[in-house]
Amino acid sequence: MCVGQAGNTLIGGYRNQFQLWDIEYTGDAMSKMRTFDKNYNSGFNGIAMSIDCHPTMPDIFAAAGTSSILATFSMKWKNAVSTIEGSARGYTDVRFSTDGMKLYASERCGDIHCFDTRMNMMVQVLKRDMTTNHRTRFDIDPSGRLLYSGTSSGDVVIYDLHDFNEEIQPILRENVASSCIPCVSARKNRMVICTGQRHFPDDPVILREDDMEEESEICHFENSVQILNILNEIQIENDIVIQEEAMEVA
Repeated sequence: MCVGQAGNTLIGGYRNQFQLWDIEYTGDAMSKMRTFDKNYNSGFNGIAMSIDCHPTMPDIFAAAGTSSILATFSMKWKNAVSTIEGSARGYTDVRFSTDGMKLYASERCGDIHCFDTRMNMMVQVLKRDMTTNHRTRFDIDPSGRLLYSGTSSGDVVIYDLHDFNEEIQPILRENVASSCIPCVSARKNRMVICTGQRHFPDDPVILREDDMEEESEICHFENSVQILNILNEIQIENDIVIQEEAMEVA
């Protein structure tokens, strides 16, 4: 779900459709729109798993999900206005840049992809160690300079969005958990992370015989919600990190 930029419309994603509510009234959705328009062959089929509104155009929002297609839609025209071909794995989270020129999408079990909304093509890949099939979410700071994400190894990674290389590596990596961090949200000097993923330690199909003999030694997997304090802001000058950011549990 996503609240429209004007603040009076709630957009919900479903299989092959969106529903729009007026948040000032209760009841059913005030309108519905299809994710795929057969007349114009635009949009995508499947479940819309993530929605984000354009920062400067209140009528426009982007969506992605189980399809390899990302699309931007118009609430006024009730259809897709552009589509972008992405990963066959699908995407679980999308975010516009602060100027609306780029669209970042979290690939299922993979990296973060950056698309240029003017050319409708992928222009950058933010490399990330993410092997879970669960929904993953990232965040962009209000300045539009830094992108925060988690990894399968329990690290919080930070990217400089002013790096214009085709492949971007994290400028900072901080280990804060013993298990996967699928979701990250940053607000001012605080960061909220969710840790954990689904495991099947007792499944005989997944475990090898040696593992079944050592069942009692299986480690405990951490599942938690943590609030971290960002002690120092990252200062970047000439694309070089001159002051690292430290984090601690609040």
